Amino acid sequence: LPGFQYCTEEQGEVIYKRVKHLFAVYAAGDRSHVQWDESKQVVRAFPNSYREIMGLTKPQRSWLPKLI
Repeated sequence: LPGFQYCTEEQGEVIYKRVKHLFAVYAAGDRSHVQWDESKQVVRAFPNSYREIMGLTKPQRSWLPKLI
């Protein structure tokens, strides 16, 4: 993930696990999930990482959350 290269190894692990969890919440598509809004924000913040982790090949426009 970009922007976290100066974190300690422990901080990096915690951040990576949290972001990966939020990516999974977004991928599940359950809008009633408690962390749905947070997961949308994380996907917007790290779209290239989301694409890489989830193995997406579709154009970014088709899956990136819309700004309201």
